[in-house]
Amino acid sequence: MGFALCRQWPVVGFEEGMYVLASAHCGLDRRRRGCGLRRALFCILFICALVPRVGASVGDAAHFNAVNGVALLDLARAFGHPATRQKPVPDLLREADLETGLTALGSGDYPKALVIFSRLAEQGEAVAQFNLAEMYAKGQGVEQNDDAAQVRYRQAAEQGERRAENALCLFYVQGTFRDRISALLADADAAAVWCRRAAEHGSAYGQEWLATMYGLGSGVARNFAEASRWWLRAAEQGSAVAQSNLARMYFEGKGVPQDDAEALRWFRAAADQGLAGAQYGLGLMYHFGRGVPRDPEEAARWYRKSAEQGEAAAQFNLGLMYASGEGVSQDPAEAARWLRSAANQGDPAAQNNLGGMYLDGEGVPIDAAAAVRWFRKAADQGLPDAEYNLGTLYAEGKGVEQSPAEAVRWYRKAADQGIAAAQNALGVAYAEGEGVKESKAEAVRWFRRAAEQGHVDAQYNLGLTYANGEGVARDYVQAYLWWGLAARQGSSDARQSQNAIIRYMTRQQVTEAQRRARGFQSQAQPPDREPE
Repeated sequence: MGFALCRQWPVVGFEEGMYVLASAHCGLDRRRRGCGLRRALFCILFICALVPRVGASVGDAAHFNAVNGVALLDLARAFGHPATRQKPVPDLLREADLETGLTALGSGDYPKALVIFSRLAEQGEAVAQFNLAEMYAKGQGVEQNDDAAQVRYRQAAEQGERRAENALCLFYVQGTFRDRISALLADADAAAVWCRRAAEHGSAYGQEWLATMYGLGSGVARNFAEASRWWLRAAEQGSAVAQSNLARMYFEGKGVPQDDAEALRWFRAAADQGLAGAQYGLGLMYHFGRGVPRDPEEAARWYRKSAEQGEAAAQFNLGLMYASGEGVSQDPAEAARWLRSAANQGDPAAQNNLGGMYLDGEGVPIDAAAAVRWFRKAADQGLPDAEYNLGTLYAEGKGVEQSPAEAVRWYRKAADQGIAAAQNALGVAYAEGEGVKESKAEAVRWFRRAAEQGHVDAQYNLGLTYANGEGVARDYVQAYLWWGLAARQGSSDARQSQNAIIRYMTRQQVTEAQRRARGFQSQAQPPDREPE
């Protein structure tokens, strides 16, 4: 190759010839220039003297080329070639070597790239350190080794290599390069250091993870304002994930003032990029009229876009809309289809609702055993409505062998989470000694907890305990009070009982009961919803 180069040097000076020949050895430049015939002999002498036969290995070839390149570049420098005045010869050689390594890596010649990057990495070349780390991380031309990759990434990052900062952020966030996790950080402190460096250098990826860490309080003190600041930085770079998370913060007023207009803007920006979570968020905005006029049809349209990408929350909401006919034509079968999609992803609310559909035969055949199965899946995740529903099936023996004790066990779980219907059911179990040792006092305690939430049956039952003096001292004023509250919610039994007991009460007692009822209603919370 050297002889061919010299034969093509008809015009430019000797120093240019030396530079071009050095470039051929070092990979600096692929230009083909030449010198006059009067310099050809001199060129040939250098080729013969400096270019021996190279060995068979890649390493030997690279070594001989580097040696020859040094000599030729030094000569070109001595004759004043401008390129050699701009940078020192060693820098030119490293750049040439690096270019050769990158070319080898790009073409899949991993053994050659490994040799070159290893040598340059030991010389402190940051780009080589980064690419060598990548090869170890991906197992390219070398056995995959996360530890070796981490070492090289750190060397490059400490010299300011931005890609290495990103890689270290990812390494510490994920724990390994291969197994992604969502919230738990393998080394939170180190993750915060490297993600911050990447974020401050403008990496949207680093900004996203730093925002996540501030939101979780992992590696840094929990700070929603800081989280929103970094989400904004990444969102402004076009990150759909950041745009969606920033929108949620505006939607909830977390870390930023609550602002439906800003939430809508960022949800739409991310939704237009096809992000399922943002499409679901935009559906919520239309569903509840937040920042836009309420529009169930538009809500259903965005829920569908999100649901078709597998977003469980969107599938659940779309299923409820088909069940009720809100924004879409009522279609129980379609409701069951979307609820099943969400339920199969583990969404407990969808599992509970699907169980109810099997119990009632809405959109699916009546199947009590299937209802039990879905209620249990949701109850095992701690959903109180499902715990109550499962307790009811055990009490009635539907889809499962009747077991009052098992019914009480599930009622108690739901009652402890504040489900008024479960509290009332538990009160009945104690009053009758079904599945638990009879205790009128415990019955009163549970009836009271449910009655104070406005549960009509519990109000009637509590009135009955006061009228009969069961588990509590007989008190007609309290009985009249609770029956009156139940009657106002439409309980005919409570109205009849109230009319019956008034015959045993004085005018003053009736007046006192009515006064207490008015005071209770002014402070009472809305009745708890019935489990679905």
